[in-house]
Amino acid sequence: SLHGYFLLYILARLKFIRRRSLRFNLEQERIDQWLTTILAVMPENYDLAFEIAECANVIKGYGDTHKNGWRNFTSLMNEVDKLREAKSATAATRIATLRSAALSDETGEKLRALL
Repeated sequence: SLHGYFLLYILARLKFIRRRSLRFNLEQERIDQWLTTILAVMPENYDLAFEIAECANVIKGYGDTHKNGWRNFTSLMNEVDKLREAKSATAATRIATLRSAALSDETGEKLRALL
């Protein structure tokens, strides 16, 4: 309908407001940290860097789904830090397993069980 079209048109014109929101700024900060981690790990362990890049798939949705995704992502990144400190040869495999667990269970119970 014409009314619906105009509502979407107006909504699209308000996108400049998003860049000023707290959520946008937090997401940008986290994205920068994620990219920095990938770039730091890549020269030492390409496979691990690839798995870190894939971990972004854990974050999706809005509301509780988004909150759970961030919690799972943070758990994965904490595990990455531990594996890097330990210089684990199986770090990429471990992160892939944990990421699969996080994706298969939105609540994070499977991920917590593996951690």
